[in-house]
Amino acid sequence: MKRRHGARAMAIAVGLLTISGCATVMTLGEQETKNKVFSGTIRHVELKCAHAVCVDMPFSLVADTVLLPVTIPWTGYNFINVHENRKSTEPKPRE
Repeated sequence: MKRRHGARAMAIAVGLLTISGCATVMTLGEQETKNKVFSGTIRHVELKCAHAVCVDMPFSLVADTVLLPVTIPWTGYNFINVHENRKSTEPKPRE
């Protein structure tokens, strides 16, 4: 049963990702957007409905909600790696 539910969720996620012009899809593909949780909806709020993005906002909200099981761990991973990368690039104190 769980396997079937997982396959259905994956099919829905892939279907949502194929929507062209969706802010969620665009922000998930951006390297500089580290916070992937509700990233499409956040992008709409930042743009303040410019460029007719208000039409896409409900779809991005649904896509962001469906993708939460994927975006929450992804965001955690991004922030851990950013923190680790900062540690490795900081100059080491002289001994």
